[in-house]
Amino acid sequence: MGFGTVFAAAIVGVLLLSVAGAILTSLAEFSSNLNEKNWRLAETIKSSTETSIDITSVNPVTATNQSNLVYVEILNDGSTSIKARHFKYMDVILKYYRASDGQLQTLWLPYSTTGEEDTWTVEEVTAGSNGEILNPVRVASSTGQWDPGETLKIRISLSAGNSIDATPGNPLYILISTPNGVEDSTTYIFSS
Repeated sequence: MGFGTVFAAAIVGVLLLSVAGAILTSLAEFSSNLNEKNWRLAETIKSSTETSIDITSVNPVTATNQSNLVYVEILNDGSTSIKARHFKYMDVILKYYRASDGQLQTLWLPYSTTGEEDTWTVEEVTAGSNGEILNPVRVASSTGQWDPGETLKIRISLSAGNSIDATPGNPLYILISTPNGVEDSTTYIFSS
């Protein structure tokens, strides 16, 4: 065996060690990333299982069998708080008969701090019959939290084109979902 063969074998050995080192480094990084993602998933699942809401009241304001304004009260009956800055990630969905043409309408409403038409906004947060004491929600600055045991009162404002047909017997379906996907829904039936 000549010097060239030994030299070639040494180069191949060094290359194999380099490739093995690179593979081991990649596996270590992959394992670290996987552990971090598993931790995040576990936190999300924990948050979802500890979050619970209950729609306790629906109060449409009606005039001449139409409604452009609906007040909804939602109790946080879970064990996690929802930050005011995350209200924009909540879903409010209505399904109802439109007053203008009687057609069935499904409408997703975005959150607004000012309450313009075709949006929802926070009216107040209460703890029982008292005002909010812990982490008060300030709508304008999106600070504070909706804490367990507190009731969030929201105002849904609709434009004339999206007005609800409030004829007695007509339903208004409301679904509300938290930022982590926990939801509650109810159906309100208009009466005379």
